[in-house]
Amino acid sequence: NRDKITIDNIKKELDYQSGMISACAVITGSPVRHVLNGEGKVEEAADKIIKAIGL
Repeated sequence: NRDKITIDNIKKELDYQSGMISACAVITGSPVRHVLNGEGKVEEAADKIIKAIGL
């Protein structure tokens, strides 16, 4: 049996991930930028990442 996937569970998971990313950024002194990788918009997400790292 699989666990039920609810909007509340998804929000909790995303909050947890955001906290972990922030903690890792603080520990390593690395900047963080969230990039939404929308369905069928891989090129757009890639462009945002390239611009974020200054290439």
